Amino acid sequence: VSLSSKSVLLNPPQPLCATRPTEAVPVPCPLQVSRVPVESCEQYTTCAECLSSGDPHCGWCTLHHTCSPRDSCERADEPHRFADSIGQCMSIMVQPSSISVSQHSLPLSLLVSDAPDLAAGVTCLFGNLTEVEGQVVGSRVVCVSPAARDVPAIPVDQDWFGVVLQLKSQETGRTFVSTEFKFYNCSAHQLCLSCVNSAFRCHWCKYRNLCTHDPTTCSFQEGRINVSEDCPQLFPTEEILIPVGEVKPITLKARNLPQPQSGQRGYECVLSIQGVIHRVPALRFNSSSVQCQNSSYLYDGMDISDLAVDFAVVWNGNFVIDNPEDVKVHLYKCAAQRESCGLCLKADPKFECGWCSGEGRCTLRPHCGPQPWLDWSSRNVKCSNPRITEILTVSGPPEGGTRVTIRGVNLGLDFSEIAHGVQVAGVPCTPLPEQYIIAEQIVCEMGQALPGISSGPVLLCIGECKPEFTAKSVQHYTFVVSILHGEGAGA
Repeated sequence: VSLSSKSVLLNPPQPLCATRPTEAVPVPCPLQVSRVPVESCEQYTTCAECLSSGDPHCGWCTLHHTCSPRDSCERADEPHRFADSIGQCMSIMVQPSSISVSQHSLPLSLLVSDAPDLAAGVTCLFGNLTEVEGQVVGSRVVCVSPAARDVPAIPVDQDWFGVVLQLKSQETGRTFVSTEFKFYNCSAHQLCLSCVNSAFRCHWCKYRNLCTHDPTTCSFQEGRINVSEDCPQLFPTEEILIPVGEVKPITLKARNLPQPQSGQRGYECVLSIQGVIHRVPALRFNSSSVQCQNSSYLYDGMDISDLAVDFAVVWNGNFVIDNPEDVKVHLYKCAAQRESCGLCLKADPKFECGWCSGEGRCTLRPHCGPQPWLDWSSRNVKCSNPRITEILTVSGPPEGGTRVTIRGVNLGLDFSEIAHGVQVAGVPCTPLPEQYIIAEQIVCEMGQALPGISSGPVLLCIGECKPEFTAKSVQHYTFVVSILHGEGAGA
C-alpha cells in the first residue's frame, strides 16, 4: 500500500532539549519537520469502496478509474470527472442485456449514468472475445455485439455464458465502467417446459420439437409456445399398477397433445425396465388423452415385489411429451417375497393380491381357478397353519416380567387375533401391540410361573384354538432361579 503524505510544520509549543550539567537553563531544540500520512486512497479499487471508506481526502477519478485526492485527478472540476459521494458512482444498463448465440453483430444500447463528457471516444470490450469502437450519442453508447467468429461456445450442460462488457476511455486508455453481458442458447432445452421457463426469451416450436429465440422459425403459427400452460404435458393420474405378465393398456391424462402432421409418426410409450427399453404403440384419443396399447411387461428377480419404471410418451419417433409430475408405471409380482398366506395378505390392498390356498401361492384371483382364494375383502379372513420358527429369550425368572420374542409364519393378520392367544411354558404371556409385526413377530411379557413347572413350549392360537389355527414351538422356555452367594451365608 502506498501512502500519500504532506510536509507539516511542527512548531509551537517548541520542545526544550535536555541541559548539560554545566548549563543552568534548558536550551530550545532546533525547528523540526516530520512527514505525516494524511490519506491512502490508492488502496481502494472501486468507486463504491473509495467513497464508502470515510476518508475525506479521497474521491473517485472517473475516467482514470482510480481513487485519489481531488488535486491528483485531471480536470476534476468538470462535471462528473470527480465523484465525492457514493451516489455519483457511474452505472451502466445494456439493452438488450442478453442475446442468442445465433445473433451476431447486433447494436447494443448502453445507458451510462453520471458519465462525464465522452466526446473523446470510447471502446467496447466484450471480455477477451473482441473489442469494437463505440458510438457516443449523448449519455448513451452504442456497441456492436461480436461477429459470428467471436461468439463463445457455450458448455453443453449450460444454456448461457457471461462475459464482462467494459467501456474504455480513448482519452485515458482506462476502462471506467463494466457490467455482465450474457449469450444464451435456447436449443440447449430439449423439452417445452424447460424452454419456456428459461430465464431468456426462448420459444417452443411444437411441431418441430425445438427451442428457439426466433418464433418465426416455427412451422405453424399455432405451433409457437411461450407459456408453460400451452406446453404438451402429461397429468398425474391414479397410480399406474401393472401386474407382471398381465396384458393391459395404460390410459393417461394430458394437455395440448399435438396432432401429428403429414409425414409425422404417431405416439408411443417408452418404458425403461431394468435398463432395457420397451416401446409400445400408443393411441392419441384427443389433445387431453393418450393410451398405451395392450401389452405385458416383465422384470427379473423374485426379491423385488414392485418396481417403479421410468416412463415417457413420445411422438414422431423422439418428440418427448413433458412429464412434470414424473408419472411412473409400477410393475409388481404378487408372489415376490410373499411365500406365505400372512405375507401375501399383508401386501398393500392396491395390488389386489390374494392367497390361493389349494396351490399355496400368492397370486391374482383369475390365476387361482376354482381353488379357495383369500384376500383382505374376504369376511373374517384368517391364515391357517401358523408356524413358530424361532424363540428369542428362552429363559427367565419364575416371577415373570421377561419379554419373549416369537418369530414365525402366519402369526395373525391383526393384533386382536393374538392378543389373548399366547402361552409360554403353560403361563399366559401378554402380547405387546407396539412390537407386533403382522404375520411375522409377536413380543409378549411373561406372567408368573405355575408351581411345579420348570419349562415348556410356546403355544399359539390365531383367533381360535382349532388345530388349523394353532402352533407349537420346538424350542422350550425355561424358568431359571438365580442363586446369590453372599459372604457368611449359612448352609
